[in-house]
Amino acid sequence: MKLGIVSDLHCNIDGLDRALETMGPIDALLCLGDSIYEYRFSNAVVGRLRELDALTILGNHEEVFLGTAGVRARSRPDIDLPLLDWLTERPHRHDLRIDGKRILMVHSTPWEPRGAYVSCSTAIPTGRSSVASAGCWWSIPARPAKPATRAMAGS
Repeated sequence: MKLGIVSDLHCNIDGLDRALETMGPIDALLCLGDSIYEYRFSNAVVGRLRELDALTILGNHEEVFLGTAGVRARSRPDIDLPLLDWLTERPHRHDLRIDGKRILMVHSTPWEPRGAYVSCSTAIPTGRSSVASAGCWWSIPARPAKPATRAMAGS
């Protein structure tokens, strides 16, 4: 199965379309959060993710926009309300089973509190030796630091 993975689109529909074009045919699209940017909503990006039935999770930008700080931003008349509802229903993390492998989709760390960057030197909370402690074959963070990206790419 070929997975396409995108994250941190930040309302960039051209970037999403270019990524999809570059990936070519895929069996499933995963979006690891931050499809929107701070207090801006993108009908185009969220609509495309929904249209493609992308497995989408929330990132820190969605958390702000959908929280109390985003009340005014959500009241803009140009926001497509069914798309906003669709985004609101997305989880913060998603556990997948694909071809017998467990994949954990997270925007930052797989443990609470969310929000830290993941790197090879990330301090692991007590009781967790690694993401493998969650029984995962792969954990896909949207916000890895460069050292972690290199380490994952080399494995």
